[in-house]
Amino acid sequence: MGIGLSKNVASLYQSGIKYEGYIDTLYEQGLIGSRAYSVFFNEAASTDKDEGVIIFGGYDKTKWIDELTPFPIVYPSPRGAAELNIEGPVIEITVGDDTYDLPTQSYTVLLDTGSTYTYLPRRQFNILATALDAELAYEDYDLYVVSCDYKTVDGGLDYTFDGPSGRVTISVPWEQVVIENDALPDDVCFLGFIPDPDNEGFYVFGETFLRSAYLLYNYDDLTISLAQASYDTSCDDCAEALEK
Repeated sequence: MGIGLSKNVASLYQSGIKYEGYIDTLYEQGLIGSRAYSVFFNEAASTDKDEGVIIFGGYDKTKWIDELTPFPIVYPSPRGAAELNIEGPVIEITVGDDTYDLPTQSYTVLLDTGSTYTYLPRRQFNILATALDAELAYEDYDLYVVSCDYKTVDGGLDYTFDGPSGRVTISVPWEQVVIENDALPDDVCFLGFIPDPDNEGFYVFGETFLRSAYLLYNYDDLTISLAQASYDTSCDDCAEALEK
């Protein structure tokens, strides 16, 4: 079973039985009051034993800052499947005192909790790589490396999403996307982005974006709501149910 839209779940047929997605199953059994779930990753440097939280049928309003803004799921997705895509954002990057606006282009993004990296259109990625003096380290995987010193540089990436219900900016500091790895020298880190061809029209935003966002997936109204994640709260019983 998966937690995506049922039409996109790899259905298993045995004796004519089709297995629905996990969210639909919970709802049909009356265990949750809506076909929804929320995701909080926590920050990369967290030592909290409860690093991330997923709440089925609800949310934790202490885990985000400002407003939780809904965006329509692009349905069906450009690849013809019922994936969780929304319209891509405008991205601005800041490195110390320098600011770069990445080229604006029309594309959709899959907010993928199963992906470590974030995939950007090649034109956007090239500007990011130049700003951070990134070098290609593993050509077969399009993996780039940067100096680990960028973890402490001021700035980061601002992703601004516009939709019918409003606008939200998710700010991602460099420390969340400059990734240490034991396979690299002490002063070298992976860059948490991978370039994709500009003409794909579809890109994946993974953990290096999602750690800075709070997400509420609502299949009843086909929206994904976003807000800036808040790491400065600790509450053992703050989950609230979302009713249909």
